[in-house]
Amino acid sequence: MKTIYQTSTLFLFFVISYTTVIAQNTDKQAGISSPNKKSTMQVVFIDRFIVPTSAKAEFLERANHNRNFIRVLPGFIEDAAYEDTTAESQLSIITIAVWENEAAFKKAKTAVAEEYKREGFDPAALMKRLNIQIEQEYLRKCRTRYYSDLRSFQNFVSLYRNVYAIN
Repeated sequence: MKTIYQTSTLFLFFVISYTTVIAQNTDKQAGISSPNKKSTMQVVFIDRFIVPTSAKAEFLERANHNRNFIRVLPGFIEDAAYEDTTAESQLSIITIAVWENEAAFKKAKTAVAEEYKREGFDPAALMKRLNIQIEQEYLRKCRTRYYSDLRSFQNFVSLYRNVYAIN
């Protein structure tokens, strides 16, 4: 399990590093400055949760509540959730939210924090009580000739699984 996650992290790092260099060179040739690029690129927010199987139902109920809330926020594009149930006592759940740009992502983070406050919900307390571990990543969409060939995030996942023979 850990090896697959480390491999996927390394793969994502390689893709992002390589394509960022290409995108920066393309932007320079096209006369696009960094501030403009930063504000117009899609943002992907990835959460990876390690959830004890005994906490799955309560965790998923809250995750679905959160996903329903963010889907109506301005700048939201799409989301997805994946789970790996190969371990007997815990599972890995990955949630992905794609935002129009960095400004929309920042506004969404503020809106979510305000909603948690309004509801009296403390995510840290829930994680602690249910013994859930979390890792978060914040990525920007890469603009490259390779990425433009991919129709959607789901196609990227399929391509990635084929490369690493992940079922």
